[in-house]
Amino acid sequence: MTEGSLEQIDGRPALRFTRRLAHPVERVWRAVTTHDDLAAWFVVPMEFTDAGQHFESMGQRGEVLRFEPPRALEWEWGGERFWFELEPDGDGTLLTFVHVIDDREQGANYASGWHFHLDRLQAHLDGEPVPEADPDRLVELNDLYAERFGLDREVGRRVIAEHFG
Repeated sequence: MTEGSLEQIDGRPALRFTRRLAHPVERVWRAVTTHDDLAAWFVVPMEFTDAGQHFESMGQRGEVLRFEPPRALEWEWGGERFWFELEPDGDGTLLTFVHVIDDREQGANYASGWHFHLDRLQAHLDGEPVPEADPDRLVELNDLYAERFGLDREVGRRVIAEHFG
């Protein structure tokens, strides 16, 4: 499964993605916690090192809430929560990513971005070229998620247009 779902966690909208990656848990853990790996696939390279760690990114402060190598990483940033959970799955890893958001109407927009970034993570781990930012692909994913979640596709399309001008 590569597509995300929109659900409720603690009364807030949340996106959940589950992907099976053909790499051991320890390798996936490095890819989601270390600066060099994050720089290869994620929009904001940083390094996650311990629970209680504070960081600043894009003008907002964040804090690592849970750091349990190599299985769980959770952080708060900009009033929203994010986490990765990694489970061994044969010779690979079952990765679950959750983003608890503030505005349900932004669900398709956020889902399209996370879907795209998780595709980039998979390419990075597989040693393939990491896809460049592609506004057409993001619009396609936004529209898919808007339809799937019953949301207005124009909300995400506006954000994508503003970002890629």
